[in-house]
Amino acid sequence: MKSAHQPFCQPPPHAGRTHPGFRGTAVRICAPDAKPHYQGLTTRLQEMGKHPVPWWFIAVVSERDAIT
Repeated sequence: MKSAHQPFCQPPPHAGRTHPGFRGTAVRICAPDAKPHYQGLTTRLQEMGKHPVPWWFIAVVSERDAIT
C-alpha cells in the first residue's frame, strides 16, 4: 500500500522500452490532474444509474480512442 505522500500511480521504469509512445501515455494518465477528469465520468455514470467504470479504465480507453 502506498503512503499518503506518494503519487497515486507512476509509470513503470521500463515504460520507454516497451513502446516509444507508452511512457508519454503513462505519464499523461498518471498526472495529478488526470484522475479528477476521468473520475468525473465515473461519477456521472453512477448518477445515471449505470454500472460504475473505474477511472483508470476510462483513461486507458480514452487514450486508445484518441489514436484510432
